Amino acid sequence: MILSHRHRFIFVRTRKTASSSTEIALSSVTGSDDVVTPIMEEDQRPGHGARNYTVPWSQRTAYGKFRTALGSKKAKYLGYHNHIGAAEIRALAGDQAWSDYFKFAVERNPWDRQVSHYHWELRKKENKPSFESFLKTPALKPQMSNWQIYTIDGKIAVDRVLRFDRLEAELTEVADRLGIAPLPDLGKAKRGTRTNRNYRDYYNGETRDLVGRWYAREIDAFGFTF
Repeated sequence: MILSHRHRFIFVRTRKTASSSTEIALSSVTGSDDVVTPIMEEDQRPGHGARNYTVPWSQRTAYGKFRTALGSKKAKYLGYHNHIGAAEIRALAGDQAWSDYFKFAVERNPWDRQVSHYHWELRKKENKPSFESFLKTPALKPQMSNWQIYTIDGKIAVDRVLRFDRLEAELTEVADRLGIAPLPDLGKAKRGTRTNRNYRDYYNGETRDLVGRWYAREIDAFGFTF
């Protein structure tokens, strides 16, 4: 997640949408006073530099205060964090910045995103369950929605939601609008956990409909199709 006072934008970071690569590219134009949240150590690149993501105790959420009191050192309890939601960003940044800055996020076709989530969640398992078994096993936490990240009270709260399948072109459009083009190439952060197999090949009629029900809001909002 990035809050740039320098260029007056807020990048709201979603899951399984090349968010690490996008944050790395955007961080190249940030200033010393901007908020840049930490990313996984293996994804770090020169110049990324997480900074200013902690907030004073008085501004932290009740749960954040509780976890901090228990001694948790996780960044998410100290203020801004990777996949922080729009409502919490607005509360921390203030209504003025939230209103004035250009806010954007990225979303991905849910059927495709679900396959990526499957491979990522089970990346350390030698014997993965089948994709269908994964979807039907609640203990494996198969559902992963971004809707609550870029919405407030069920309504899209950012100025633009970029499409993952057109990310480089649409991110270039945003960079042009903000006067920060050209950005570095997006690179390949967090890739390598999935084969090149087409996402449709993972599904049968039942699992296709199941995922369609899980993510009906995103599908309706952005016109995604199987």
